[in-house]
Amino acid sequence: MKYSITRSGLDWLLCIWEPAPVSSMRTSPFLYKVKLKFASELEALSALEQYKQVYQLQDERDLISA
Repeated sequence: MKYSITRSGLDWLLCIWEPAPVSSMRTSPFLYKVKLKFASELEALSALEQYKQVYQLQDERDLISA
């Protein structure tokens, strides 16, 4: 998982994506990409932390079921 938090005018933009190689079936270099706007950097960071927790839980479930 990769992410960036940038200032976008009056808002803060949080982008989260899962990198993946481009192939004949995938034309973009990611599995998914999420873009969210927040009023403050603190709100963006808080949302990122929540997303990381969910992402980590999913990784742990994937390891258990593998």
